[in-house]
Amino acid sequence: MSATRSISVALLLSAGCAFDPAGIPVSGVDASDPEVSVVEGGQILDATSDVALDATGPGDAVHDVAPDWPAWDAGPGPDAWRDGPVDAPPTPDIVAPCPPTCPIACLPGSATCPLPSNISAGQLPAPCAAVTVPQGAVWRLCSNTSSSCRIVSGTDCNAAPTCAGSAVNQTTAVGGTTIPACAFAIVDLTVETGATLQVRGESPALLVVKGAATIAGLVDASAQGRYGGAGGGDGGKVATSGKGASGTGPVPGAGGQTCDCQTSEDNYDDCGGGGGGFSTVGGAGGLEGGKFCSSGPEPLGGTSYGTDALVPLLGGAGGGSGDVGNAAGAVPGDGGGGGGAIQISASSIDLTGAILANGGPGGGGASSNNTYPGGGGGGGSGGGILLEATTFGGTGWTMAAGGGGGGGGDDCSAGDGKQDKLVSGNEQAPTGGAGCNSGGDGGTGAYKTPPGSAGAGQNAGIWEGPGGGGGGAGRLRFNTIAAAVACPPAGLKTSASVSCGTMTVKAP
Repeated sequence: MSATRSISVALLLSAGCAFDPAGIPVSGVDASDPEVSVVEGGQILDATSDVALDATGPGDAVHDVAPDWPAWDAGPGPDAWRDGPVDAPPTPDIVAPCPPTCPIACLPGSATCPLPSNISAGQLPAPCAAVTVPQGAVWRLCSNTSSSCRIVSGTDCNAAPTCAGSAVNQTTAVGGTTIPACAFAIVDLTVETGATLQVRGESPALLVVKGAATIAGLVDASAQGRYGGAGGGDGGKVATSGKGASGTGPVPGAGGQTCDCQTSEDNYDDCGGGGGGFSTVGGAGGLEGGKFCSSGPEPLGGTSYGTDALVPLLGGAGGGSGDVGNAAGAVPGDGGGGGGAIQISASSIDLTGAILANGGPGGGGASSNNTYPGGGGGGGSGGGILLEATTFGGTGWTMAAGGGGGGGGDDCSAGDGKQDKLVSGNEQAPTGGAGCNSGGDGGTGAYKTPPGSAGAGQNAGIWEGPGGGGGGAGRLRFNTIAAAVACPPAGLKTSASVSCGTMTVKAP
């Protein structure tokens, strides 16, 4: 071999002893040349081109790592594959490269690529370049499969996208129905300290990051009042006549109910709305006089649905509104919206900020004439947060998907429920709103880990407004590679039902 040809240089150890390049007989190669590297087994690597190397010495082999690898030249000739005896099987020492079609980067030193949940690689849109939400900025991820899937630098979903996604149907259905979502493919994702990425819209959001996802700021998929986060159901809206409405959710019965009494029955015709359900059921709404009229459904909390694995990815359900039967002048509270649904699948996830998908609070009841009482609205449930990565980093993780508190009731302005959210870096408990006069208090939303039960709305006396039920808890899921890292990450602070699993992988 000519010393002018560039040869990879690497000297490996075997059995604790260093190889002596000058002492290994490789015909035609000057082993004392500093550009030559002798590796384990007396193997010579040509890292620059298809140079025909003579490896006729016993126990020697030549590995061709030119760009046309792994098309090895194993025929007769000076660069024939040899490793030990001529009749020994080949034993390659070089790892296959990570296939470029892998949606997430392979494990280090491996050609095995992780696959994201809820979407096939063929469904992903063209990848966006690295997306960085700069410090102090508020950007929006608009997850609307019926109109647009885009990330914009600002909060106007009609603006030109910084990253364009695409509408997809998730690979797993629920109740026989496919769940549409907005999917994004991104090279790297960064939300800087003090920055916020709002996740809003009618559909869950799937973010598949080829490399690193670094969240130092806030990713917020929480409900906004009675409007659900991305993929979350809306809270029930009171009609102008005071007639209540149930909350909505991904499956029937998920939203909190309203009593919907059409006629007065011994004055037992008012109620608070039920809280939305998800991981746990929502709290029931309170009753006027502790008794329910027989002309319509009871204000029950929404049911539990979905799976801990968040396959498919689902948001939370909205709470039901309060109801006033046929009493004119009463203004019941609206239900709170369900928390949204966000999935981040990446090679690595580093979180020093926060990810939120909290349910909205129920509105407090009121009266337009200070006479007839209004029941409080039910809180929305927490949403779904799914994180998948080969490695998790960061300290003091904060992730919340708690239910909203129910609204208080009566004929003056009763208190709205509270939302499970961060206040000066600390989580605020989603308590129910206080009843006004003799009205009932709203129930507390489900939160903490493991979450407690959502509180029922408090009953009220005759001619008094009952409280709304609290929203159920959301779900938080961590998927890793064969339990390669601690799951959940150490120092996790959360309000949700937490579970861990293993990512699906594709062999080379």
